[in-house]
Amino acid sequence: MSCRPYAYAIAPHRGLLDAGCAAFGGLVFHPVSGRFLPRDNANLFFDDGNALVARPHRLSTFALNVRAEDVELDRGLFPGVAKVDVESNKLRRRNLLAAQANDNGSTVRIFAVDPGSTRRRVVARALEWTEEEIAPSASLEAKTFDLESPCLQLESWPGAQDSVIARTESAVYLISDVWNNPETATVFHDQAVMMAFNHHLKHELAVVDKDGLLWWGGIGQSLARRKMEGDEGKSEIVDIAWSDHPRLLYAADQRRVRTVDPRVPPVVDAKTLFVLPYYDALEDIEAISFNVSGLFPVEEIRLIKTLTGSARHVIIATDRRMLLIDERMPNCPLLTTAHSMLEGPDALLSLPPLTHDKGVTLPLLAFKNEAWNEVMSWSLLRYADSDQFSSVGPPCGVAQPSATFDHCAHHWPTFPTDPKVIERGRWPTRGVSVVRRSAGSVGLLRLLENGDVWTDLLKLGAQCDEQELMASVRKATATAESFRDEHRSLADSNCLPEKCDTDACQLQPLSACSVQFGGALLSSAGDDATDEMCDVCATADDAEERAGNCSAEGRCGFRGSFAAAPADQDCSGPYDGGHLAQTYSALCCLLVLGDDLSRVDKPGIVAGLRACQLPDGSFCAHSGGSENDMRFVFCAAAISYIIDDFSGINVDSVTDFIRRSVNYDGGIGQGPGLESHGGSTFCAVSTLSLLNRLWDKSVLSTAQIERLRRWCLRKQGVGFHGRANKPDDSCYTFWVGASLSLLGADAFIDHDKLREFVLSTQDATIGGFSKYADSHPDALHTYFSLAGLSLLHEPGLAPVFAALNTTARTAARVGQIRLGHQPP
Repeated sequence: MSCRPYAYAIAPHRGLLDAGCAAFGGLVFHPVSGRFLPRDNANLFFDDGNALVARPHRLSTFALNVRAEDVELDRGLFPGVAKVDVESNKLRRRNLLAAQANDNGSTVRIFAVDPGSTRRRVVARALEWTEEEIAPSASLEAKTFDLESPCLQLESWPGAQDSVIARTESAVYLISDVWNNPETATVFHDQAVMMAFNHHLKHELAVVDKDGLLWWGGIGQSLARRKMEGDEGKSEIVDIAWSDHPRLLYAADQRRVRTVDPRVPPVVDAKTLFVLPYYDALEDIEAISFNVSGLFPVEEIRLIKTLTGSARHVIIATDRRMLLIDERMPNCPLLTTAHSMLEGPDALLSLPPLTHDKGVTLPLLAFKNEAWNEVMSWSLLRYADSDQFSSVGPPCGVAQPSATFDHCAHHWPTFPTDPKVIERGRWPTRGVSVVRRSAGSVGLLRLLENGDVWTDLLKLGAQCDEQELMASVRKATATAESFRDEHRSLADSNCLPEKCDTDACQLQPLSACSVQFGGALLSSAGDDATDEMCDVCATADDAEERAGNCSAEGRCGFRGSFAAAPADQDCSGPYDGGHLAQTYSALCCLLVLGDDLSRVDKPGIVAGLRACQLPDGSFCAHSGGSENDMRFVFCAAAISYIIDDFSGINVDSVTDFIRRSVNYDGGIGQGPGLESHGGSTFCAVSTLSLLNRLWDKSVLSTAQIERLRRWCLRKQGVGFHGRANKPDDSCYTFWVGASLSLLGADAFIDHDKLREFVLSTQDATIGGFSKYADSHPDALHTYFSLAGLSLLHEPGLAPVFAALNTTARTAARVGQIRLGHQPP
């Protein structure tokens, strides 16, 4: 049994919208060691088995619930958890959890907003956090404090122990000395849209009011007011942060970051730290006779944060990427990486540094209030004996607490699996905080919308101690049983498994024939653990009969049309079975149209997938027999990904089929021994990405991935072509471009030439794109040309989720559906 926790094993869990890049981004010379070092992906460069990555080393552990009243909670609507009518300034920097730890990290004070109080009540609790147990403290009782208006942000006050600053919709409050002599004082008597603490002078803070005026001063003193001005008058501040100088602030507007001394009157020529460059969207279309100004989105700064443990460095988060800036080198980012948080994060946390033999890992957490994958991490590496930095890896999604129950349910058949238990960990995250646990570990705390507080322990490396993992499994089992007892009245008790014996859990893992991918352990036969579970919404007999009929008929899925089975005729012919390509297309269309897939016969689709897989691991199009190749392997993986059920495919056979299809030139063919092709290469790479097998070296080694990247890059003449000695074709802008994006090598594409080629295939009279220039346009090449231009970040086009061949917004609906949200 692997001791690596679910959703952190095998490969980085990057969430739905993976914006990562596996290229090294160029090499820099280290003056002390005399080595060349990478700009990006240092973890892959050194190949130390994730030794440089700060990741959880056990399952998430439930700590306590801060909700005082049993009230009905509303998860919200579009786009995930936030209502559409919420003002943006009330979501930006919103974080409803703060924590403090004592010197050895054994006692953690938690300050959280009670979600059942319309964000008007702050609950203070203490946790005893030891190696063996995480439990509420018996010596420090819970405290509650009522606020006059809804809370927007909680921050631990660095000036005193057991104190917290609360920013609300009407004022800023200091709640001090909670457990000895509690007192609530008003620090700022107006609505503040942001605030920052001076960590050098711990009794000072700075706030920006709703009118954009900067206020600063000491707690209990009159705050001084300063007006911020830019080159053209008033400058709208989007975020502030104190620098390493005790009297200098970083202030950011939508386009630039400046250093500001609040003691002196504002000056227009204040030192500029960074300015976002403008993209000239009109440089290639000067002949346009009408004004298109404002039609294309412009990149904007969202947040800034000083880097903990590294002087003179600041992190800038825009709506598209993250940048590391050294104040000694203005306008010269040390590092930059794309992220997948739509319109940028709402909060940014810099974690305590973790030291190792190569230097220091500096982890960051980005938090989004209105996205499914709402917490992402990004780790930086600062090398020893120098100020040089590398990105350890791309920004990666942090798994939700429900991953604890998923891991246990897949590894231990007797684990309580009431759906209400699993759902308990899937509520949206409303607050994140971190505390130092020891010199080599950091405690991560998450507050969910239902009031649950969960904890993780972050350490360097991928391996964990098996005893520590089993201890967290026992804790998870006790938590699941407690949750199940709370929700027992909501489901038929006869459908619930017996309580889990934690000692037996150690002795009863699933059989060795199971395969692990994407953090989930599933049976290769597909009919073991999953068939033994009963459906809470339907009787076991009905579910078994439905699945049995589908398996026998082998015709489950979607048709391409009604041509084979008119609505008024009996659909029982031998050619009326479901088709994998049409099933994949139909599911994507339903997602595009906003359907929640609740009416889709998912067990039938799974049975249809089983009927279509051949002994060599490939898939035919339908159960009646057809050609079998890499196209239908991709369709099967994409279908399983959309319906969130991989039990219909034998993953080991699939990956073996892909492995045998790799050719001597580095490319991948439609099957073993067949010519390398751009389309089949995409299907193979995308399948491995959807199965989370692309980067774990179980299928493709590091050398094979490098050869595959080179093969794809050599397919570019001006545009891309699919095979050697073939002309460039507009559709391969996506097939090859998406493969390079998934392989993290899209930075090496000649974007200008490729864009020029694609635009040359556009019909100036009727519109649309054709295969070649001066040819007739068609729907297929129009779609793939637009998808390829989106991969090149063409303004005005929706971003593409390459692995699924859909827009990122459509792919995000999969996550919303898993959470139980109704897609907009």
